[in-house]
Amino acid sequence: MAWSKRLSAVNAKERKIKGKFIVASRGPHKRDASISLLVALRDSIMLSETYKEGKHSIKRGELVVDGKSCKDHKHGIGLMDIIHIPSVNVSYRAMNGKKGLILVKIPEKESKTKICKIIGKTAIKGGKIQYNLHDGRNMILDEKYKTGDSLVIGLPGQKIIEHLKFAEGNTVLITTGKNAGVTAKIEKIEAGRTKRVWMKKEGTAGSDFEAPINYVMIVGKDKPAITVE
Repeated sequence: MAWSKRLSAVNAKERKIKGKFIVASRGPHKRDASISLLVALRDSIMLSETYKEGKHSIKRGELVVDGKSCKDHKHGIGLMDIIHIPSVNVSYRAMNGKKGLILVKIPEKESKTKICKIIGKTAIKGGKIQYNLHDGRNMILDEKYKTGDSLVIGLPGQKIIEHLKFAEGNTVLITTGKNAGVTAKIEKIEAGRTKRVWMKKEGTAGSDFEAPINYVMIVGKDKPAITVE
């Protein structure tokens, strides 16, 4: 069956990982926070029916991950990674949901950008700083950013398109816990030994809730800069 016909047969916006047997992932993402490219293709996007068929498609270079052709069927797909399928011009972004990783179909214009959270930084020679991003990237830059901020980068060239500060009023995505997948506005940031964030869910008049700083990722200012669901 052609991929275009399969897409029509499983034309859901959000693809949950149903899993048959797991193909262990490898790469920059932690294994318990990622799935292999083959599992994404076969069990979530559902464009291959068997391990063998999916592996052959990947080895032929029919999938693009974060703007680059990927031929490793065990390559780990994690939060915010983008899978693009050139033959049918369809793209998906990996997101965290309540029951684990999901793939969300995104507009073509979003397939060329990605949001990355800064999880660490180190001063190096020449007055520059090496920033460590959540997806394993390391970027050496002149600009001064803070841990917890997010960068919107172009793919595959890694040009910084926008800087999203970890600041009150900005929009976050909850990445871990019972509220995983929820977007919210930061109401207050509590300093202290364990920094926590108080938020209000988007589009609701409900009460505030809190989460540790490492449970959230800045994804926009007044609203998410990307498709999140």
